[in-house]
Amino acid sequence: MPLPNATISVKGTHRGTITGIDGFFSVVVQRGEVIQVRFLGFKVEEITIRDDADVYDNVILTMVPDALDLPQITIYNIPSREFFKQEFLAMEVVDPYGDRARENLSAGLMQDILETLPVDGTEVARSTLKQTAQAYYYEGQFRPQNVFNPLAWKKFIDSWRNGDYKKKKDDK
Repeated sequence: MPLPNATISVKGTHRGTITGIDGFFSVVVQRGEVIQVRFLGFKVEEITIRDDADVYDNVILTMVPDALDLPQITIYNIPSREFFKQEFLAMEVVDPYGDRARENLSAGLMQDILETLPVDGTEVARSTLKQTAQAYYYEGQFRPQNVFNPLAWKKFIDSWRNGDYKKKKDDK
């Protein structure tokens, strides 16, 4: 029986493919490389490409089922909502990873990651598309200036009244 959408990868590289609905696949490999075939519920199979392999080589592969032994689970019936609420509130939850999670999500560490982590392709593409769209939006006309914006003037006047622009005196 063919396995559609099985994952085919060349070991140690980022090359690979998936099988078609009929279980067939095609991938370019060099002599000596190892092909790994993976499918959920089956053991990983490896095929080593021989040094004397032809340019086009066909392989018939039989996958072996991989049975997982899971621990037995017992399900109990709960007699009422009140009983469930009482038992749920009395339950003691152990959180072994809570301290590590809080440490990994600390503000200082997150700031360090933000400053040192390079941007990925999605962020660069989003920024570029946003700048291009902004440029096309005002194509052939002058860009608006905040000197004519009444909301910007209101914000400035409110800041001025609040004393945001006064020099601060040192209390030494």
